[in-house]
Amino acid sequence: MSGTLIKRLVTTGARSLGSAAPAFSVAPDVDPVMPPFDYVPPKYEGISKEECMKIRATHVNPAVHRQTFHREKPLFVAGKGQYLYDENGKRYLDLIGGICTVSAGHCTME
Repeated sequence: MSGTLIKRLVTTGARSLGSAAPAFSVAPDVDPVMPPFDYVPPKYEGISKEECMKIRATHVNPAVHRQTFHREKPLFVAGKGQYLYDENGKRYLDLIGGICTVSAGHCTME
């Protein structure tokens, strides 16, 4: 643990490392630049995002809803390699995948 963090923890009376750590934020209007990837997901023709969220609210424990940092939850409909795609084809880096997804990726041919 860094000396600065320990000093801040002691001098401010913070009760946890999280409250003693400096605030970190990313500008909300800045999208990170994704590297090129030569895959285009097929056009999504499933249920609407609103219908999916309604089903999710009915059948999924409310505690699960709090585990996402997205204010507007994306509807992931496809995956390839380390990327997920929403219903509009926007690409996201999958940082929430499980052990198998992390080691093998989505839709691997091997």
